[in-house]
Amino acid sequence: MNIRPSRASAGRRPSAYVLAGELAQRPDGALDRYEQAMRDYVRGCQKSGESAGRWMVPESRFMAWFLNQNYRLLPYLPWKGLIAKSVRKTAGAVSLKDY
Repeated sequence: MNIRPSRASAGRRPSAYVLAGELAQRPDGALDRYEQAMRDYVRGCQKSGESAGRWMVPESRFMAWFLNQNYRLLPYLPWKGLIAKSVRKTAGAVSLKDY
């Protein structure tokens, strides 16, 4: 069976693309190479998730009030695209090689 990962779908599922590529190249040691290739990307995703969690679960009543006001006004504020920009930055942090 010949598996060829599609580079077009790699943007949506980079981990599956890398794993399929490593398995197609050489099955022996594929998981070690996969872990090495994905390590920095996964660390970045985890860091992004930790910081996002602080915004979703406020630690005080004041922070809950502040976040509610911010979300209500977000469409009108200059930093309205900041969340989407942060997500795109994290998602684009993986460097994919051609398999």
